[in-house]
Amino acid sequence: MTHVNIHLAPATEAEKEQLAQLRSEFNEPHPAMEGEQLLLRFLRFHHHDLKATEQHVKHFFDWRQDFRIDDLTIADAKPFLKTNLLAMLDKTDSHGRPIVMVRWRNFHPESTNVADMLKAQAYLFDTLFKVSSPAPIDGFIALCDYSDWALKQSSPQLVKLTFDLARRYPFTPVTYAVNVPWYFRVVWAFAKPFMSQAAIDSFSVLSMSELAERLTPDQREPELGGTLQFNLDEWIAGRFKAEGIDEANPGAPHLAFDDALARLEVTYGSVASHARLEGSLQKQGGGGYFGTSSWKARQFVLARDNFVYYFADRKSSSKPHRTFDLATCTVEAADEKADKPHTFYLHAGDRRITLAAASDAERAKWIEALQSAINERKDSAKAEQEVAASK
Repeated sequence: MTHVNIHLAPATEAEKEQLAQLRSEFNEPHPAMEGEQLLLRFLRFHHHDLKATEQHVKHFFDWRQDFRIDDLTIADAKPFLKTNLLAMLDKTDSHGRPIVMVRWRNFHPESTNVADMLKAQAYLFDTLFKVSSPAPIDGFIALCDYSDWALKQSSPQLVKLTFDLARRYPFTPVTYAVNVPWYFRVVWAFAKPFMSQAAIDSFSVLSMSELAERLTPDQREPELGGTLQFNLDEWIAGRFKAEGIDEANPGAPHLAFDDALARLEVTYGSVASHARLEGSLQKQGGGGYFGTSSWKARQFVLARDNFVYYFADRKSSSKPHRTFDLATCTVEAADEKADKPHTFYLHAGDRRITLAAASDAERAKWIEALQSAINERKDSAKAEQEVAASK
């Protein structure tokens, strides 16, 4: 793989024009888009393909909002980090890329708390994304040690979840796999369909001598022939201190991943039959690369748990396109200047979803139901946080 300079070079004049065009595609740009660096990283990651960049940025911020990534702390990552599977070493390679150690022998799918795993991974990815700024284009080194690892410890489903999470970011980890058993090729064959071509190309199986050619002794722990002494407990304690969190009393837990995993089983049939309100609404698209927006009919369900789901159709088995936690939402009617009659807005964090009902009466019914559910959901979310904080 060709390595580029760790630091982002300033945007060229042509890139500045592309960045301005990108910002114009968002109705309400996230504050992080105002600077040059974040969008530039996405733009260069996609080799200046504006459409691919726009889609990636949109999905990135939608995901951050849906899973409240900015609220993740070391306290949320600690339970899984203590399994000693993942560790972000206090070293970089010769290209300046951070090194994440992955000890696969400590991975046990049958006892893994998937929500805890995703929280720890998201926390590390986001820490790398922020700490290594100006960021390396190539991301980071994932140093994977497979010593004492057994085939029964493989889990293609959890591998897929990991890669789905990693692809949210504009970098591709460079993976060095060492001490792999002979049957590793079997697992590799299962995992490859879940991986992008870029991820496959960035994966290297190395002997210990080959690893020594890529990482110096002070970049490797003793078990890999190096001299680096890494203490996980000290690293975790340092993160608590850096984030200003009391390790003994960290506060309310982050439950977005737990809730999301529970909602993976949701279908149209499972929520529509006992919904507070259900029906067809026109939803406006986000503008798109060519500056045009379209309206499409979508099936919206205001569920009794005070979450909003929308579906492409009314098939009983249909999975939701998006889920909105009303604890973070507001709703308002559009003014008379709106493009379509009977329009209203659902504000979900920094995002505005533009919807249109069939009549003013229908719009009023949706706004009233949503506002009532928003109030209830915010009250229950506040109560949940207070209970969690008191434990």
